Amino acid sequence: MNAAWISHSWGKDAHPLGGYPVAFRKDFSLERIPAQGKLHITASPHYLLWINGRFVDEGPARCFPQRQILDELDVTAFLRKGTNSLAVLLPKPSGVTGYSLVHRMGLLVEGLVTSDTTWYTRQADWFTRTPWLFTFPLGAQEHFDANKEPAGWQTLPLDDTWKPVFCLGGPGTPPWKTLVPSLTRKNVRRPVQPRLIWRGQTSREVADVRLVNLAAAFQTQEASFTTPSQDENLFVYDFGKTCFVSIGLQVSRWSAGQRLELYYDITWKGTPSASRGFGHEEEGCCDSFTPGPDVAKAPASWRSLAPRGLRYLTVKVVGEGACDFLLDSLLVEYPFGDRPSPVAHDPFLSRLWEISRATLLSSTTDEIGEPARENVLWTLDACVGGKAAWQTFGDTSMWKHCLALIADGIDADGVPHAVVPAGDSFMMLFDQTLYWVVSCREYGDMTGDQDFVRTLEPAIERFLGLCARHITPDGFFIPPDYSWHWVDWAKLEKRPYSLPVNALLLLAARSTKVPSAANLVQTLQTSLLQFWDDKEQAFRSRIAHEQTGPLNSINVMHPMETTYEVQFDLHSNALAWWAELGTKDQRRGGVLKMLALFEAAKDGTLGYGPLLGNGWTAMILTPVFQAGFREQGMELVRRYYQPWIDLNAQTWGEDFTPALHNTAHGWGACINSLIVEAILKE
Repeated sequence: MNAAWISHSWGKDAHPLGGYPVAFRKDFSLERIPAQGKLHITASPHYLLWINGRFVDEGPARCFPQRQILDELDVTAFLRKGTNSLAVLLPKPSGVTGYSLVHRMGLLVEGLVTSDTTWYTRQADWFTRTPWLFTFPLGAQEHFDANKEPAGWQTLPLDDTWKPVFCLGGPGTPPWKTLVPSLTRKNVRRPVQPRLIWRGQTSREVADVRLVNLAAAFQTQEASFTTPSQDENLFVYDFGKTCFVSIGLQVSRWSAGQRLELYYDITWKGTPSASRGFGHEEEGCCDSFTPGPDVAKAPASWRSLAPRGLRYLTVKVVGEGACDFLLDSLLVEYPFGDRPSPVAHDPFLSRLWEISRATLLSSTTDEIGEPARENVLWTLDACVGGKAAWQTFGDTSMWKHCLALIADGIDADGVPHAVVPAGDSFMMLFDQTLYWVVSCREYGDMTGDQDFVRTLEPAIERFLGLCARHITPDGFFIPPDYSWHWVDWAKLEKRPYSLPVNALLLLAARSTKVPSAANLVQTLQTSLLQFWDDKEQAFRSRIAHEQTGPLNSINVMHPMETTYEVQFDLHSNALAWWAELGTKDQRRGGVLKMLALFEAAKDGTLGYGPLLGNGWTAMILTPVFQAGFREQGMELVRRYYQPWIDLNAQTWGEDFTPALHNTAHGWGACINSLIVEAILKE
């Protein structure tokens, strides 16, 4: 490959977080349009590509730089004889370390044209240099000022604001050590028109977006929202379900100094709102568009560079005067295939299947997760949602991509990242990575692609080798004190010398044949029998209530409240079943204990938080069906899912809170895994 990694300047390379996004241009000539115009392109952190003023694509899918994804695009339809103009925009990296990668910016292109020192670049200063970020972001909020955008910057001859690019080096330039082809397909964009559900008025003050978090101000500082009047400047739209949308506006009439502000949310409580994540002052989902002073250029247009996860869009016009606009938005969906529902004959199960299908479509772009608050890839989401996507759509590429990305996040010492791709931070969740090992085996068994699974085994060995080094002399796994543990949203025993994480390690070791696995199985299948309780005929969550042990006084698992006392829980007994711990009779006794726990919590909880989390429904309930308790299993499925159906839920949420039925979380689709693996097999 002759291409070079190019950037804006040595100063931008040294300080990628500062300043503005970066634009690139390259003009090239064609004597004829090729039969297949191929372009290979990648960028860090992201690229948006136009050819001859027409938007082509964006990418790459999320990746760690040591295995940088190189996209192959067929751009034939965008080419013309003679001079062609290629334009690329790179958003600047942003985010917090534990949820994103913050490193140098760069662009690499080869094919019809090759990135080298003949390209030109400039800062895209028509975007405001704002520090305010989305919650756990992969990109900054977009505040776009058409007054500053160079006319025709994607196609017209370049002026002296464009400078030659700064060359970073050829392929292999750090941190982009290796280029690999993408395992995913490109997203599909199609027009979508939401429904106007509310209109009214509020303050028209034009706040300085460089100094004010607009979303925070909108939620906390607005004087009032008034319903319809002659001075309407506030409009709320409903897209019908949580989804990814590239918001677009066409403005046909406006006054100088006006700005359109856009706020996103997943809930509707009767008045406009903006999603704030966990409510920190720097969090908030909003964009803004300043059309410019020249009405003769109408209609002015804008579209967000990145799709927004939302259900409700609020458009607020600030500044005095009339303003006419139309939404010109695109629904962004990953192109899953389709397969017939296996439960079309059963109205209840069929409804579960279709909601899961919609959930996966609503929460997948280049990863499976939760679109509105955390546009990041959690290990558990990837494994649970990836398998559900395979079972729902027959699609392997998303599951495969996510599994590979998690493997890339396990460092040379075996330390995992629970959010990928991301920098080193507090997000080292051993329990989620243990489930990833299980998911790798499931992928191979279900798809038959064992060659791919073998490529993951070095990472599995590094991780399980680290776990083996943390086995105590008495044969128990106590994760290192820097790790967190978050098996599920449901609260459970998280202190050392407890069963859930130990049973997960045993299950993971049984799921692979890497060198570390055999000794782990031999040790754990014996030592973990100490969790068996003869009196209750079930597995305790701890060896003994009074057991202390190292690290017990500090919260090494997860900063949720840990003073509650749990002696028996669902996860311990479900994981004992999955890990084949003890005899068949003992495992069946554990399932009976699970049914007793469900019965005791029929009208509430057991006093230590939610009994069941949405992401582990299949893991918890499958043993109930496999042990032969089909009737009880179906009653539990109805108990947890019927309230959502009664509310006409469009997608599954992050937990079993029906009041939030308009959220979307990919792991909620695991009910389809339960249908395929348990309900239909009984």
